[in-house]
Amino acid sequence: MKLYKPALTVITAATILFVLCATAFAVPLVCIDPGHGGKDPGARSPDFAINPSTGEITFISNGTINTAVAAGFLNGRINQFTSLPNRINSTTGNLKLWESDANLDISLKLRNLMKNAGYGTLMTREKDVSLTLGDRCNIANNARAAIFVSVHNNAFKIPTVGGTETFYYPGSLLGELLANCIQDELIKQISTRYRRVESTYKLRVLNGTNMPAVLVEGAFVSNPDEARLLLSPTFRQKMAQGIFNGIDKYFLTALPRIAGNDRYETAVCVSKEGWNLASTVILARGDDFPDALAGAPLAYKNDAPILLTNSTFLNPKTKAEIGRLGATKVIILGGKGAISETVKSELERIVATVDRIAGNNRYETASKIAEEVGSSSQTAIITSGLNFPDALSISSYAAKNQIPILLVPKDGVTTDVESMLSSLRITKTIIVGGTSAVSPDIEDWLIKNKYDPERISGANRFKTSALIAKKYFSAPTCAYVATGADFPDALSGACLAAKKDAPIVLVEKDSLPPDISSYISLYASNLQDVFLLGGNGPISDDIARQICSVLLQ
Repeated sequence: MKLYKPALTVITAATILFVLCATAFAVPLVCIDPGHGGKDPGARSPDFAINPSTGEITFISNGTINTAVAAGFLNGRINQFTSLPNRINSTTGNLKLWESDANLDISLKLRNLMKNAGYGTLMTREKDVSLTLGDRCNIANNARAAIFVSVHNNAFKIPTVGGTETFYYPGSLLGELLANCIQDELIKQISTRYRRVESTYKLRVLNGTNMPAVLVEGAFVSNPDEARLLLSPTFRQKMAQGIFNGIDKYFLTALPRIAGNDRYETAVCVSKEGWNLASTVILARGDDFPDALAGAPLAYKNDAPILLTNSTFLNPKTKAEIGRLGATKVIILGGKGAISETVKSELERIVATVDRIAGNNRYETASKIAEEVGSSSQTAIITSGLNFPDALSISSYAAKNQIPILLVPKDGVTTDVESMLSSLRITKTIIVGGTSAVSPDIEDWLIKNKYDPERISGANRFKTSALIAKKYFSAPTCAYVATGADFPDALSGACLAAKKDAPIVLVEKDSLPPDISSYISLYASNLQDVFLLGGNGPISDDIARQICSVLLQ
């Protein structure tokens, strides 16, 4: 799958294929590996003493001995000041910091952060035990973890050397992305020196794992200043937070958002993603859906983005985008009650031609739009004009194939629709939605009048959306995800999705509907791009994480 680095909304980067994760509905499983442990303490700090009254830490360079016993500290007991086990140097009787202890504590804190955010977690060790490097790799590989993060701290013979570095396996684009995300976020939290992000063949836990893997060296245990920091529970919590932020950033980067601060700006962002220039723009009301539902085929026919405006004034962001596109024509969808004459007059000052397509009601407006679109395939889509989800789910397919969308009330076909079916010489109709949206009476009428209806419907809007995607987009390389709770983002994205021959699938704000998850899972290996339409309000980051659970290496 193609990964993007967002800068406002969308934008560029490397091409990476994701393949199906083990469990379609689970959140990503993160394997956390606390480095060293048991008989292998890893790096060890210089000797230090802790004042038992104040907790002040002093590193010992003058040969003082037996400070740990004098302070009443017992070997292996948890120290009240550091929250780490006391490690007493058997030769000097002074305290030392073992890297393995810091690694474990940071990793446990990281696990808690991951769990609280809804991620699945797996620890290679939860206690001070020995593990081979092969064991660590096998734990991650057998669990089919999404990523592997090995937590370490560093050491060097020169005690002034310090800083943070993160390693990944050469050639792993996802590993490189993960390493950079973690390194950047970790530095923000702990303010250490940025040493490097580097690939290496030398680390067994990187070349022995089957998923994107990194090894993080947070600070230098051999540097007294950084060892002092590592002895602080607060600092170790910041390290865990930085690593967590990097992991979270990695997963959320995998699914780019096309989003602005509101629905009007999101529509502008969609326009910028799909069009450098456009001679024509379709303009719809941003706070109500009826007149615009049928607009996607018209937009595709004119290679025009769909922009949104307020009813009584031209939205400034929309006006600026019309200028950027160099548009000379704007087609308004809906009557004066939907988009006022004030808006039309303002448009006439910035473009050469302003047309309005409007009827006396939503059904007549949709029919007039259908007249403009035509139907070379002699097919029409019939869907409810009283709600938006079904029309939005079919809009990309309808636009791409230039099939007009006709709206109906629940229980009957209006005279405008009757007339349009006849004038377009329709021989095939596709009913989108269940019998509570488009009644059996309408279906019977279509049969009686030889319009050969076929109904696509699920138990709810999400099942219907999944059925449409599966029927008409059987091998997608791209997909767009929009909220099923409101209309503007999917409406704006419909023509762009059609240009990419991609479905629009609908989701809930905070959870991925099972049928949508199954559809994405089915074609995960084929998908190169998945875009979220809208910001965190319409689609939460939890949705992005859940989708990532399906689209992972």
